[in-house]
Amino acid sequence: MRFQSFDLLATLVAVVRSDGALLPREQQARQEREERLVDQAQANKELIRNLAHEIKNPLGDWGAGSTAGNGS
Repeated sequence: MRFQSFDLLATLVAVVRSDGALLPREQQARQEREERLVDQAQANKELIRNLAHEIKNPLGDWGAGSTAGNGS
């Protein structure tokens, strides 16, 4: 099992051929990595937008002194 991990590592390290072209497997891995980065950036943008909204318009204090939900 340990040798399989080493073989996988050796395959991933050889990303660029001598002529500078990416191999198909590495191209796919690179594309998938870039897609994950785009997805993560979009999620971060949405999180920051939601956080800014809550800072500007807080849901309210739900503690003991809150008037929310008691008809006041």
